[in-house]
Amino acid sequence: MPRTRPRAMSDDDLRAICAPRRWETRLEQIGSFVAPVIAILAVVGVVRSLRPGTEVVGLVVAGGFTFIVTLIAAATGFLALAGLRRRRFRVELDRRYGRAAHATYLEEDRAAFPADRAPAYTLLVSARALPHGGHHWVRVHLWNAPEPRGHVEVRVVRWTDGSPDIGTAELIRGEAELGETTRSELLTLVTALGAATFGEVGTSVRDGMPCTVTVLDRAADRVEEGSCNLAGVPDAARNHPSVQLAQAVLRAGSAVPHK
Repeated sequence: MPRTRPRAMSDDDLRAICAPRRWETRLEQIGSFVAPVIAILAVVGVVRSLRPGTEVVGLVVAGGFTFIVTLIAAATGFLALAGLRRRRFRVELDRRYGRAAHATYLEEDRAAFPADRAPAYTLLVSARALPHGGHHWVRVHLWNAPEPRGHVEVRVVRWTDGSPDIGTAELIRGEAELGETTRSELLTLVTALGAATFGEVGTSVRDGMPCTVTVLDRAADRVEEGSCNLAGVPDAARNHPSVQLAQAVLRAGSAVPHK
């Protein structure tokens, strides 16, 4: 495949180039064997360098620490080397699939609209259904002028082989204009928040559905961020701004046909 910019490539081409080649798979396999050997050699070197008469406890602590640190470093090095060719393409897949940082999409959003046609608000919600349920990303634009309207865009990632590897995931897209009822609901939620900071809603749930919520208010030139886990919202936090807005945006996204 000729060298090209990742953003100019199709989804299929990106997935194809992200598939590991034989030498990359072999390098990962070699790394799983060689890394422990390197760690053992490092332990031997450290132990031999210690003063004669060092207590057994000292030898165990020094050897154990050296083994763990060296093993992690060696394994990480082999994996990084094996994935070096694919890295920039996987970054682009993450961006398209809604798995990049929200700041990435806000930067794109600011550049996409002329000032006189920009939406008043941009709402972003990303949610992961853990442990292996996929990833949901929803972006909503709300305009007040020249006429009240709203638009929603959805990206849903599904794992096709049981492994959460972005290179083998399936992306389903959808977008639509918002109905007036949904647009009004979202606008009411956003404007009612005022300058309140979303913040993080704590939860005792380990997996569930952790969400990140971001609002860009162009008039105030302000970005508000929050997070919650919709599968484990405490009763006292059900009316929290992060929870209410995440639920409303995801409902808007679920009504959009995906393909």
